[in-house]
Amino acid sequence: MRRVLGDACPVDGKTLVQVRCLFEQDFDEAQMPRRARSWDWLEKVEATAITHFRVAF
Repeated sequence: MRRVLGDACPVDGKTLVQVRCLFEQDFDEAQMPRRARSWDWLEKVEATAITHFRVAF
């Protein structure tokens, strides 16, 4: 798990990741991994801002 510190996508856009947004206490284990490019890494609205991500294997 990595904390998102910058504004840009922190991994290659093809990488499968799961994300955690500000409103979530933990990762949603039922969430299917998605390509990193499908997430809006620049979103700054509090509820939907990505705070953490993890690479799915």
